[in-house]
Amino acid sequence: MSMTEVRGKAGEAAAAAHARRRVLVADDSGLMRRTITQILEGEGDMQVIATARDGAEAIELSERLRPDVVTMDVNMPRLDGLRAVEVIMGRRPVPIVIISSYTKRGGKAAAQALEYGAVEIVEKPSRVGITLDLDLQAAEIRAKVRAASRVRVVRTASFGMTRRPQPLARPQPAAQRVPPPKGNGFPIVAIGASTGGPAALSELLPLLPAGFRGSLMIVQHMPPGYTNDLAHCLDQKSVITVVEARHGDPVVPGVAYVAPGGFHMEWTHDRIKLHEGPRRNMHRPSVDVLFESLVSVPERVQCVLLSGMGDDGVDGMKHLRAGGAATIAQDEASSVVWGMPGAATKSGCAALQFPPARMAEYLCAAVGIDGRAQAVTELSQVVREPRAARAAGCGE
Repeated sequence: MSMTEVRGKAGEAAAAAHARRRVLVADDSGLMRRTITQILEGEGDMQVIATARDGAEAIELSERLRPDVVTMDVNMPRLDGLRAVEVIMGRRPVPIVIISSYTKRGGKAAAQALEYGAVEIVEKPSRVGITLDLDLQAAEIRAKVRAASRVRVVRTASFGMTRRPQPLARPQPAAQRVPPPKGNGFPIVAIGASTGGPAALSELLPLLPAGFRGSLMIVQHMPPGYTNDLAHCLDQKSVITVVEARHGDPVVPGVAYVAPGGFHMEWTHDRIKLHEGPRRNMHRPSVDVLFESLVSVPERVQCVLLSGMGDDGVDGMKHLRAGGAATIAQDEASSVVWGMPGAATKSGCAALQFPPARMAEYLCAAVGIDGRAQAVTELSQVVREPRAARAAGCGE
């Protein structure tokens, strides 16, 4: 081999190493730090440049090493993951993926971490070994950390500052409209979301006013447990009622139902059906499963795809649009990951594109506001009250 060839190969190797995504792993368990490192480095395109044993180390290493992405556990000694996310996103923002086992306290903290700017929540590997479950989990962790590393983050947490509550904006009529649904029954807004979805939902749902005439069914890709905390956090900041769905729940106007992690959610004759069927597009819950359950009533449906990677929900949206449903995708500029909405837009099945705030305006114009606001509010209490005793405070 000539010296020129040697130098060329050395240059290629250096370029490949430089192109690898640089990851900081924060977890108080040495076993988990090694396991997550092995998962991330398993396909050669990511390099774990350092590990941290607690939130304080994660902050110091993130500022000093400037990784492309950070994975963060929640429950850690000295300084927990929630506080670390708040500080990192307030000082020098970097994409953060929460990798944690669900606990009641940790679930609330993880939901709050999304408020502070974390990109995604992924379930921590439950055991070490070569099994189908671990392989699926490893693929999900790699894919979501890769996606997070490409996210353009901004300073979203106000570390060291008092967070002031923002007034709810009054939705204005949308420039682009479709006629309100003409089928029998109230309108149904079916929403699918993944990476970046919680941030979009946090912007969209609080803009829907009391007396909103439709019901919302939401599939957000999230591990089991965390969806209840997400629903409660969204409920706290919204005028409409937001709950984690239960099997057999009646679907009523003025209420948003979040599919529980680990269960598919379907609409069936204005009731919720939950089941543990096979994963679709690697997900349970799957957006396609929800959308396809509504193909018998497309005239009642506003079909929405928010930020997320992959294409879950695109096939279902195609069927709904073919039947006459209105179809809306989040626009690229406002999406954390323009995968799902981008696939819907490129395939031609998403008729409209909006950022979340404009989407709220559109839905209010298309679905309409019920003049009997008090009646809708009272009806929504039927869903809210049974859950009051088990609802946990957001971010406590």
